[in-house]
Formats: sequence, structure tokens, C-alpha cells
Amino acid sequence: MKFLIDKINKMDRQPDPLAGDMHSANASVVFPDFIDNFTSGNEKASKQRKIGKVMGLSLMYQDKLGLSPAYTVHYNEGIGETVDEALALTTKWYAGVPTFTNSIKQIMDRAKQTSKTYNLFGEVFTIPDCDHKNDFWKRKAMKKAINIPIQSSGSVQTKMMVERIVSFIETYRLDDTSVNLKL
Repeated sequence: MKFLIDKINKMDRQPDPLAGDMHSANASVVFPDFIDNFTSGNEKASKQRKIGKVMGLSLMYQDKLGLSPAYTVHYNEGIGETVDEALALTTKWYAGVPTFTNSIKQIMDRAKQTSKTYNLFGEVFTIPDCDHKNDFWKRKAMKKAINIPIQSSGSVQTKMMVERIVSFIETYRLDDTSVNLKL
């Protein structure tokens, strides 16, 4: 056990903008110079990362009114000088993540056909209004169809991790004094 703790403490913890930070990963899709700006401490990286954050959240969840991602990105966050510039950024982001884009399309298509969506663990969620005649309610249903699998899967994984951590602590009878990880 001590060997494992020592090994973890000796790990190189240099920030990797693409490892575990979705906002930085989104920024690197839209801005080819993001990683260089980030690693060199360039202030431009901060704005690029903010755009990456807004892009990911706005594109995933869209606006509460169901407005286009470009409108949301531009008007809610002041990104892009114009809506056209914001639209160019969103188009570039979608083009840069084709697997994600195709997955979202498949989730939406399945929800339109079945009024259901699924998480990674096979749990089924009914999404009413996927075929609603009113476009507002249909967009709202599609937003749920995309959001539920992501949020639900993450929630189940978090619960599983907590259970495993508690089990690990109990199995090895660990307390505050027996583990000293430098995080």
C-alpha cells in the first residue's frame, strides 16, 4: 500500500489541457493555438477557455428558450463580435467533434422515434413531448433526451466510485493518519 501511495505522490502533475478538463478540450477544438497559449501562460488562453466552456454548455444544453447555440453563445456570454462570428465558432466546434455530433444526433433520432432515452447502464427514461406539435415543447424534450443520459450516467458512476472508495477504506482500515496523498 505504501508503494502505491509513494508512486501517486511522485507522479508528474503538470496540467494537461486535454486531460479531464472539457472546457480546455472544447477550446482546443476551436482554437488551434489554445494548447500553446495555455502552456505558455498567455492571457489569450483564459478567454479561449471561457469560450470553450460556453461552447460545450451552450451546445449541449442550449438556451432555456431553445434558441440557437450561436445566439446563446453570442448574446449570453458576449463571445464573438457578431452572431455570425459566434455561428462560425459553433460550426467549427461541431465539425471538430464528429463522434460527439453524431452521437447527439443518434440520441435525438432515437428519442423522436421511441420517446425514450438511455444512460450508459441501460436505464430507460421516458421523454414525453418528443413528438409534440408545438416546437417549443419538442425542443425542450430533445434537450432532456440529450441531458438525461449524460447526467444520469455521471451520477451512477459517482455513486459507484463512492461505494468503492468506502469499501477500499474499510478493507484496508485506513484513517486520516494512514494515507497522506499530496493532491
